[in-house]
Amino acid sequence: MQDALWDFEAEGTEPKPGRPAGAREPRRYRRRGVDRCPKCEQPVEVFPLAQGEGYDAVVPGEYPSARVPEEAARHVVRGRLWPGRDSGGWSRIHHRAVCPDEAMPEDRELLQMWRALRVRRRARAEG
Repeated sequence: MQDALWDFEAEGTEPKPGRPAGAREPRRYRRRGVDRCPKCEQPVEVFPLAQGEGYDAVVPGEYPSARVPEEAARHVVRGRLWPGRDSGGWSRIHHRAVCPDEAMPEDRELLQMWRALRVRRRARAEG
């Protein structure tokens, strides 16, 4: 059984809540497919919104629906992104719920992914 939603665990890092002052505002996603978050530059999957116009991003991959908080859960039906969990047992995670440039999530599972993405971003900046 999988212990965490994210298999990369950061050790010895302290999270810093919130978005840094002066961080650039995000651009809007304009196309479907694989892209990068304009804030943190992590890979994301972009889908058109099912309700309304525009696009939004999710973390690549699917995760067990029971472990994804309802407010962060998304699912894809016929190529469109819907809020909430998928009834099939697998859901996507809204990228803003774990974006390293957003506030620290309260959910334990999402917090672990948020920390891992912050470490990955920091390693890319230093490397």
